[in-house]
Amino acid sequence: MRGRGLALLGAGLASWGALSAEGFTSLSAYGAYGAREPVRQSQRLVGLFEGTVDLGSRLRVHGQAYLEIDAEDALEPGRPGQRNRSQVNRRWLMDEGGAAELEELYADARIAGWDFRVGKQQTVWGSSDGLKVLDIVNPQSFREFILDDYERSRIPLWSLAATRPFSERNSLELLLIPDLTFHDIPEPGALFEITSPQLTPQGGLQSASSLDLLVERIGDSLLGDAESLDPALVPLAPLLTPLAGVDDPLLTPALVELLTPRIVERTERPGAPLRHPEFGARLRGGFGGFEGALCVLRHYADIPTVLVDLQAERVDVRRRYLRTHSFGGQ
Repeated sequence: MRGRGLALLGAGLASWGALSAEGFTSLSAYGAYGAREPVRQSQRLVGLFEGTVDLGSRLRVHGQAYLEIDAEDALEPGRPGQRNRSQVNRRWLMDEGGAAELEELYADARIAGWDFRVGKQQTVWGSSDGLKVLDIVNPQSFREFILDDYERSRIPLWSLAATRPFSERNSLELLLIPDLTFHDIPEPGALFEITSPQLTPQGGLQSASSLDLLVERIGDSLLGDAESLDPALVPLAPLLTPLAGVDDPLLTPALVELLTPRIVERTERPGAPLRHPEFGARLRGGFGGFEGALCVLRHYADIPTVLVDLQAERVDVRRRYLRTHSFGGQ
């Protein structure tokens, strides 16, 4: 159950000749309570600061930032690592659930018939109710799973968008994104932690799989001549107690602990973002009572591919962001 209360609103407007500016400030309170367990999940105070400056008829600058304090600190306990974000797109994290972020900062300009927008921004392709089919340009924050508003759940990116309007309903949009930031996936211990084994492989071995692994690795020689053992398995010998008339060795507690793999995790981010940026294009058109668009985007998948390598003494887990192409229409 989620609740929201608006505590304070403020706005201002000023102009000096060809230059004009306006600002907006809000202070909101949010609360969330568990439906099954009557516990507080979130108590947040969020300050939003937004401003726009018009520098004549051809240039406009817009900025938006927020400051948030969560008394419960359950959505993102402590200080998340932010390994999914680029260095220029990270939040300022404070202890005990505090965070601040520059959400948007971009300039709009019209040059030679093209409309340019450069800076930190959201790019929305396609629109539908409850689904994100073409809305894949900006990564998403899943710290509240899918409960957050679309606009707040998108992670703005430093990018360049150029739009050439041919008519009121027809245009071509080109997009260049050197900011390689990906989905915010809640870390272990968070309120909406994702427990899918495809994203968070689990460590440890069950007893049956331990027996199978032991028999496969050591084989019948374990119960026979110790000299035939693989040299790498000799340290296991003191931990094994063969039983007469039993084909499988006895798994002692020390052996079970030894067979439980040590998980070594690392995330492999794409390198040289200025040399290998994301880019795409969208062509919009209308005819009669119909409107449509064709989109193409060359980008990195926002969810990493998990590669697991089983070693003798550990499990190497690598999360790698792979390059992909997306095509769509509406």
